[in-house]
Amino acid sequence: MTRNEQAEVWLYLLAQEAKAVADAPEWLARACDDWEMQATTGFVGFVSSCLGRHLGTDPDRVALALHLSERVL
Repeated sequence: MTRNEQAEVWLYLLAQEAKAVADAPEWLARACDDWEMQATTGFVGFVSSCLGRHLGTDPDRVALALHLSERVL
């Protein structure tokens, strides 16, 4: 397996955007910690955003994650 540098960069940038959210909800802070850890520890072969665990099916969480992701792009 090889590292997925693109996923690592995306997760790192997503974590930085999440840190900039004023009055961020607790779930976003936990997600940010996970994203930054996944992006910076150099896992080999697998990078997980844990989106299912952090977002679930909550439409507000999904919308915020999509908004942050669009800002990263």
